[in-house]
Amino acid sequence: MNRNGLGRNKGWHRIMHGRGFRVTAPREAVLSVLEKEKTHLSAKEIYAKVIVIEPSVGLTTIYRTLEMLAEMGVINRVEIGDKTTRYEIKSNSSKHHHHIICTNCRKVIDYSEFSEEEKKLFTKMTKNIEKKYNVKITGHNVQFFGICLDCEK
Repeated sequence: MNRNGLGRNKGWHRIMHGRGFRVTAPREAVLSVLEKEKTHLSAKEIYAKVIVIEPSVGLTTIYRTLEMLAEMGVINRVEIGDKTTRYEIKSNSSKHHHHIICTNCRKVIDYSEFSEEEKKLFTKMTKNIEKKYNVKITGHNVQFFGICLDCEK
């Protein structure tokens, strides 16, 4: 544990060092916040939680850290149509998922219970895209938009 009680057991420090980045207290604080959250947070929401852990961190540092972590593939950016980018941590233990976004209240639902038919469809689609565009697909990000049941009432 470091001086803030944040563990380094998730392997993020190894990824950062491997890419030539230092593991700093602000970076660990951002990762700690994202690991604990079950929702998709904006940079300002992350900042509000990080300053509790690291009071000297500025909002600019949060934006730079989020950009770096997204570029490294440690976190995902989630666009939900409200002109605010939200973030979630990628984890080896978490399932691959898609997002269902309510266009009224902007609630984000993680969708990970894929049927065999859906899995086959995505596999077929991926192979077709790879062949058609002569690329190797390494991942995808799917978002569905609609009205949640709460807003529909």
